[in-house]
Amino acid sequence: MIPEHGVATLVAGKAIPLVYVREGGSVFIGASRGNEEWFRQVMLSGSALLDLNGKRVRMRATLVSDPDERRVVEGLFRACFPDRFSMWFSERTKWVAMSEGAQGEGGYLPWVRDEFDAIAWDYDRHIYGNWINSYLRERSLGVLSGIVRPGMRVLDIGPGTGTETIPVLEMGAEVTAVDISAGMLTVLRSKAESRGLASRLRCLNGPAGYVLSDLAGKGETFDLVYSTYGALNCEPDLRSVALNIRDCLKEGGMCFISVYNRFCLSEAIASVLRMKVSRVVDRSRRYIPLGHSRFCVDIFSYSLAEVLSCFREHFRVERVFAVPALIPPSDFAASLDGMVDKGRLKKIDAAVSGLPLIRALGDHTAVLMRRL
Repeated sequence: MIPEHGVATLVAGKAIPLVYVREGGSVFIGASRGNEEWFRQVMLSGSALLDLNGKRVRMRATLVSDPDERRVVEGLFRACFPDRFSMWFSERTKWVAMSEGAQGEGGYLPWVRDEFDAIAWDYDRHIYGNWINSYLRERSLGVLSGIVRPGMRVLDIGPGTGTETIPVLEMGAEVTAVDISAGMLTVLRSKAESRGLASRLRCLNGPAGYVLSDLAGKGETFDLVYSTYGALNCEPDLRSVALNIRDCLKEGGMCFISVYNRFCLSEAIASVLRMKVSRVVDRSRRYIPLGHSRFCVDIFSYSLAEVLSCFREHFRVERVFAVPALIPPSDFAASLDGMVDKGRLKKIDAAVSGLPLIRALGDHTAVLMRRL
């Protein structure tokens, strides 16, 4: 039996007509590309005003993040809109469940949690299926392999599904992995168990700032703290994170971070060639909302100078490099296929990544530091 479906009006600054499906006490709507503004408003507030069959109701809004639930919702929409589904929706569609009752949780961090829960089961394809993303991990693991020793206590902030965590465990370290996404940690734990590494892995679920503060309050310290490729860009106050990292490190302990940069020369050149100058302008903002970057949530961008100003008081900087430096960001990977010698390009990129000026103009800025 086909469930109730039709067109509802979402009131989010303006009236937005959206197709819906009602099933099991919930009303489902889909957010595809181009719907970023109303979607982010709904996720940040945790609720939405929906006009459904002439009745205007304030409804609780939650992102459908469980993969099985996502497949069920997608199936409902395919059944209700068979001729239009492929036109309106795609595998990147975000499904939102609306229900009457208490106000939804809302807020930035819950949104980040739900978004990464939603992509956890497909995250490895995003990394290993993109040669530029894989190159980023090659660079970071090159640094970590020079630091990690058997028995070392390591704190990994934002491990995702373990693209670096698993190799660090294989190096013999004892790893505490902190991630806001329980889904990411579930995948990571499963990988560790399958490789016989779970006895040296501890997973802590929660926002990095809160968990690090709790660890420091309990007097826990580590030999190495690292965080790479975007986790710290979901932290609105990097200075506070720097303090928490300091408090979690032993004296003389190492800290390695890589942060999405506000200024990227290769992206600027590629964007100008594509006649998309707005992307360069968007990136230079301190706060970048959904739809103005390649990330699935709002993020906070930091220049090299800003990163150093947050950490320099408590750390001695030992190395700074761009990653990648000359190679454009990962969403340009497909357009470079067949046009470049990837192996040679990566060697050149790595060779120049630490040069003055260039190191401040990469997609991410990587910094290796020692606690004072």
